Amino acid sequence: FSVARNGNLTFVNRVTTAVKGGTLPKSVSISPDGKYLYAVNGLHSNIVGFTINATTGALTSIANSSRPLSSGTFVEPCQIGFSPNGKFIVVTEILTSKIDTWGFNSSTGLPTTVAKVQNSAGPQPFGFSFDKAGHLVVSEMTASTVSTYSISSNGTLTLISNQVPDNGSQACWVAITNNKAFSQQYALISDTASRTLSVYGLNSDGSVTLLHSLILTPLSPTDEALSIDNSFMYVRDGNANELSVWSISSDGTPTQIDPPVAGLPTNGLGMAAR
Repeated sequence: FSVARNGNLTFVNRVTTAVKGGTLPKSVSISPDGKYLYAVNGLHSNIVGFTINATTGALTSIANSSRPLSSGTFVEPCQIGFSPNGKFIVVTEILTSKIDTWGFNSSTGLPTTVAKVQNSAGPQPFGFSFDKAGHLVVSEMTASTVSTYSISSNGTLTLISNQVPDNGSQACWVAITNNKAFSQQYALISDTASRTLSVYGLNSDGSVTLLHSLILTPLSPTDEALSIDNSFMYVRDGNANELSVWSISSDGTPTQIDPPVAGLPTNGLGMAAR
């Protein structure tokens, strides 16, 4: 879809991710230069890439872009994402507790042939994001923890913070602020089971410190996204099918500012904000 200034959507084109047996796309990510989109398939798990037409936004499949995850069987991938420098693609695998990294060639649009598959610090890695220095921040669902990593030039992950608990249950999605007016960056972690939102401070060495947690009840957060200026956070309530809006203060604290907007599609997955 193309997006008008007033938010209206216009259909552009539809493509299939069913390449080399992959089906059920779970997550998509756009490269930092805006030229490529990669999707991860949930069944017969693999990733597959597309070029993005700079004028129309239309997607075109990239030949030979499909890459398997750690196994061709069901590994329950959760999220795919590009590193901020565009040199790596990362995928989290919930069932195997693995994190996959591929080097990425921005000239050809192709990842390295084989993923570097590594064990997650904590079981069931779920959502992730990157800080401005390129550190990887990953939520872990089993014990509701957060771990952080640096990424070397060959895609090797080195653990920095090891399973820092957020005092909630089922840490899922990760959003990271990048507001220059703030004294530091913050990682906002939504916990679906405990219906809480946890705020971590991101330190310059890539480590994290839990600052506070916010009870969202009756809101049941199933996804979150920040506005492009980081002034607002949008949270999807998967039970009520509503969208709530929160302002972000300079200490990372979210405050709900409007009543939730109802009418979201039932069983909807994923969201993005600008």
